[in-house]
Amino acid sequence: MAVPSAEDPRRRPRCDDRDVARPLRAREGRSAGLQGCERPRRTSGARDPDQRRPDPAPRGCCDVGVDGVVPHHLRRPLRGRVPASAPRMIARLRLQLEGIGWLLAWRIARWLPEAWVYRAFERLSVRSMRRNAKRRAAVETLLRPVVPGDALRDEVEQAFRWYGLYWAETFRMADLTEEQLDARFACEGRENIEKAFASGKGGVLATPHVGNWDAGGWWVAKQWPLTVVVEVLRPRMLFDRFVDHRRALGMTIVPLERGSDPTGQCIEQLKKGEVVALVADRDLSGSGVEVTMFGRKTKMPPGPAVLALRTGCDLIPAAIFQGEDGTWLARVLPPVERPDEAASDAVQVYTQRLAEQFEELIRFAPAQWHVFNRYWID
Repeated sequence: MAVPSAEDPRRRPRCDDRDVARPLRAREGRSAGLQGCERPRRTSGARDPDQRRPDPAPRGCCDVGVDGVVPHHLRRPLRGRVPASAPRMIARLRLQLEGIGWLLAWRIARWLPEAWVYRAFERLSVRSMRRNAKRRAAVETLLRPVVPGDALRDEVEQAFRWYGLYWAETFRMADLTEEQLDARFACEGRENIEKAFASGKGGVLATPHVGNWDAGGWWVAKQWPLTVVVEVLRPRMLFDRFVDHRRALGMTIVPLERGSDPTGQCIEQLKKGEVVALVADRDLSGSGVEVTMFGRKTKMPPGPAVLALRTGCDLIPAAIFQGEDGTWLARVLPPVERPDEAASDAVQVYTQRLAEQFEELIRFAPAQWHVFNRYWID
C-alpha cells in the first residue's frame, strides 16, 4: 500500500486557515463549532483509507460540513426525541382550532333558519353528553342534591339539551330586533330593579349559571345602564368575540382577569347609580366563601357581597330561564337581607343568604343550571 505524500488531500490538517476563516453559525442554545472540523473514522471492517467515512458532526457544529456536505444527523429529525414543550404546543394548537370551530359555528348559525339551528345544536349537545362520560358524571353529581332519584337521568339529558339551545340562542341573538326581544321576554319582579335605580345607589344583580344570562343582560341594558363582570374564556379569540357581542347589546364589559381591578371599576359604576351584574355561583379565584347549597358544601365568590356592603346598594338575586319556543322568563327576587355590616363575618353571612336565594331559582328549572365542572367541595 502506498504511503500518502504530504501533498495528498488525505493528509491535509483537520482545520486549516481556510476553514477557520469561515463564519461560525450556531443554532440557538448551542455553542458554535469550527466549520470543517471532522475526525476520520474507519467503517467497520474497512482497512483501506479510501473506504473511510467522516464521523457525523458533533452537536453544535455549523450546518454545512466540508465541501458543502450536510452532516447526516441534520438531514432528518432525531428519532424518538420529543421537545419538552411539545405537549404544550399541541394543547395550544388544539385550543386554537377549537376556538376557530366555535367562531365558524357562530357564523353558520346566523345563516341557517332558526328552527334548523335550534334542532342541530340540541341534538349535537345531547350526543356529546352520551359520548363524554366524564362530563355526564359531573352533571349527575351536580344535580343529585337537587333532583330526586329516578328523575336524575332524564334531568341530566335535559341539561345538555338546554345547554345546546343556550348556544343557539346566543349565536342568533344579535340578529333579533328590539321588538322581537320584547315579544320573547317576560319579567317577574321588575320592581326590584326599579327600586334600586330609584334609590340612587344602583344595585348588584347576582345570577347563577342558569338559563340565558346574555338575554337578561340585553333586556336590562335596554332600560338602564348595565356593567357586566365576565369570565375570560380560552382561547382569547372566542372571548374577544363574546366581548364584542355583549357590547353590541349595550353592556359595559369588565373582564375578570389577572392584573385587573374589577371591584374598583364596579364600585365606580355603582356610585353613578348604575346596575352591576355578576354570574356568581362559581368561585374562579380560589379565594371564595364557603357556603351550603342543597345540603352540600361549595364556594361562591365574595364579590357581590363586598360590592353591596361597600356601596350600600341592594344585592338582588335573579335568573333568566329559557322557554321551549325561544322565549325567556326573568325572575328577579327581592333584595337579600343585609347582615350587620360591623360583624367580622358579614361577607360570609351575606354570601350564604345569597346562596339560599340561588337555591330557589335553581329549583325552578334544575336542568338549566349550566355548570359542567366539579362544583361541590365536600
